[in-house]
Amino acid sequence: MAYKLYNGNDWVDASFDPVNIPVSDDEVVIPHDVTGNKTDGADAAHELDLDLLMTHPGFTGDFGSSGAPIKSAADLIVHQGSGGFYFECTDDGSPNLTTDEVRIEAANNSVIAILGTDAAATLGDFATIVVARGNLTLDSSIVFTGAGLVKVTSIDNVGTDAILTIAAGAPTLPTLRQEGGTSTIHNVVTAFSMTAGTCLKWTAKVTSAIIHGGTFVYNHTALDADNTTIEVHAGATLDLMQNAVQKVIDKVIAHQGSEVLYDKNMHTITDFDDRRTRVA
Repeated sequence: MAYKLYNGNDWVDASFDPVNIPVSDDEVVIPHDVTGNKTDGADAAHELDLDLLMTHPGFTGDFGSSGAPIKSAADLIVHQGSGGFYFECTDDGSPNLTTDEVRIEAANNSVIAILGTDAAATLGDFATIVVARGNLTLDSSIVFTGAGLVKVTSIDNVGTDAILTIAAGAPTLPTLRQEGGTSTIHNVVTAFSMTAGTCLKWTAKVTSAIIHGGTFVYNHTALDADNTTIEVHAGATLDLMQNAVQKVIDKVIAHQGSEVLYDKNMHTITDFDDRRTRVA
């Protein structure tokens, strides 16, 4: 393992200190005082499994670009800069290279980050992705591990630090946890939990949702039983009213102090366990 400073722009030997491009198990750090954007350069097919890939606070350049993300894999990725971060997980076609954890802790919530999986890397996947501050999009190309987890949290401001979008066409996400910020989710989610913020869950379904706080806008449009259970706790809101279409939800549990916004003429809740109406 070697610790390498990424001081240049292209991913070429001369850009790194010590000289030579990284190899698997190296740690790559972009220091705070380095300027300029980082690009793929001549060595685009990295096919590495780095121990660490990190941008320090104060780094103002972009890491890759929306049209040319930097491709690799890493045990841990941390982006703390103020420029965009564009990354695709890749592999060398032999082992299954997994990016174990990505942490977006950018300078502010306007910093764009986009993650995906290299189209040529059928085995490159992500295990855990955390957006604490920044505007993160998970591209439709992304691949999650079987226990994949995406988490929306915060550093300073629970309501505004983090923005998450999961694109239409992305595969099923096993677990999504939201502790603040705003999320717009276009893919199927198996297990969703929420303590704060706003989640706009568009047409794809969620199998299980537990809403402890915040607002969950659920726009799934199934007209048959969708095997969905949504549990809404005190102080939380389930909103089915943001798209004027019929839908059927298998089960809703509404605890005392919760709010469920729906239209009985348009929305069918097969099993509505409304505990707000019970008197002890």
